Amino acid sequence: MPSRCSECGAFPAISREEDGSFDLNVTARTLARHQQLLTTNEPPESPELIYVRSVLSKTDARLEWLDDEISRLQDRLKQLEEERGALSAYRAQNHLILSPLRRIPAEILTEIFAWTLPSVVKPSAQSDIKASPWTLSHTSRRWRAISISIPCLWSQVSINYAHDSVYSLDLVKTHVQRARTLKIHFCGNRRSDSRPQVKIFTFLSEHSSRWQELDVELTPNLLPLMVTLRGRLPTLRRVAIQWNGIQTPPLSCFQTAPLLVDADIRSRYLPILLPVRQLTRYRVEGSWAMHRDILKTTPNLVEARITVSGDDPWPNSDQKIDLPHLQCVDVSVLDHLRVPALAELGVHVTRAKGLRVYKHLSPLISRSHCTLRTLCLRGSPDATAVAEFLRKFTTITRFVLIIGTNSDEDAAHEVADVFLVQLTVANATGDALSPQLSEIIFAFEEHTSYIEYPLYLKMLRSRWKANGCALKAAALLARSAPGPDSVTLNGLDIIRQQGLNVVLLDGEQALDVMTQRWRHTIPLA
Repeated sequence: MPSRCSECGAFPAISREEDGSFDLNVTARTLARHQQLLTTNEPPESPELIYVRSVLSKTDARLEWLDDEISRLQDRLKQLEEERGALSAYRAQNHLILSPLRRIPAEILTEIFAWTLPSVVKPSAQSDIKASPWTLSHTSRRWRAISISIPCLWSQVSINYAHDSVYSLDLVKTHVQRARTLKIHFCGNRRSDSRPQVKIFTFLSEHSSRWQELDVELTPNLLPLMVTLRGRLPTLRRVAIQWNGIQTPPLSCFQTAPLLVDADIRSRYLPILLPVRQLTRYRVEGSWAMHRDILKTTPNLVEARITVSGDDPWPNSDQKIDLPHLQCVDVSVLDHLRVPALAELGVHVTRAKGLRVYKHLSPLISRSHCTLRTLCLRGSPDATAVAEFLRKFTTITRFVLIIGTNSDEDAAHEVADVFLVQLTVANATGDALSPQLSEIIFAFEEHTSYIEYPLYLKMLRSRWKANGCALKAAALLARSAPGPDSVTLNGLDIIRQQGLNVVLLDGEQALDVMTQRWRHTIPLA
């Protein structure tokens, strides 16, 4: 578009009409008067109106031409952009032909696919058609063929009726068809319609000869189906049963499972008869008499969580139960076990019974010929007593503290703070409590206001920098606490970059680790 005159503001005289410009042949006086009218509020005289209307007419014509030209150029730009988009997409398609993913051998893809599966199946977990392995079968024809041909990708079947949506029977049939062995995780819900639950569990029961694991939360409608499994579990190796109902006659279907070695029974009112001589792992809550009968007949037991119900978990007998192969135990009775191979120990401690626990803890370890490496304390342990214990047993390299739900908030605050202070090194050359600790895990099951993140950071920094300290990894788990402040996060990031492996977990992920059946395993990278 032609530019205006810098002095008068008029357009230059252009004679070519075809390009949308216009020619205004007027005197200098007219131009000067026109400029005056543009810059003031003076009324125009009659002869001047003719000139102004002429200017408007010419300007309108010019604007119309410019609009047409802009529209034409916009159409052309749109055509060019569409062409470029299509050509770019075509180039990307051709580039994909060169992708290394197309040339990855099926054996390597199989290994990669295996890593996409959930590492830990939670009781609340549920199969999702948007997750692995279903999503693998919807990526490409090759991936679908490979994923369907790998039975182990489909072995895990998780059904949870506590959720609003669950697997349909058709999906379960497809899932089971693609698997060779099965790991069944079934969470029934007595408040939901029992008919679909019974229908799907009945179908799964038809394939019980392929079960390797069964983790089930039973309802009254599912319990009769369990009875029919007796003699039909030839490959079952692990069972976990949860029953929240009334007192029920013993369930004997697992007594004839020839390969069952791992049992987790979460019920006081549903006795489960087990092939106890086969067991290498077990978690059962019950009377001391029941535990005593089981422990006396489990010569191969390697790991156990022994929870004694009732008011008196401390038997008065001096008889010791020998567990020659037991390496990992989470136990509420200590004085009547002899565990020569003990390497990992977990103990529930309350303030009321803390002194009694500590009194029996040292003799239990002393009766072991093995080196104790892991100590896990749950509940409300006394920090001072534990510090003395850690000073005495210098072989412990992994320390886990889980402050339990039975602690009031003030007590939990005190316990946490004292432990953090006890583990903090005063200076880089000062003496440290248990300098051999390579892994420290703090966990809080319920409360939200007592986690002193700056104090936690100070403890980690002091041990990380102290001479002779072996700390390599640390974890902080809080079920419902707010996260660290920005200063603490920044400090944790710095020591991460320096090489200390620090993990922060909260919510369900933290609870998952705290309620693990055997070891409190943290996903330390």
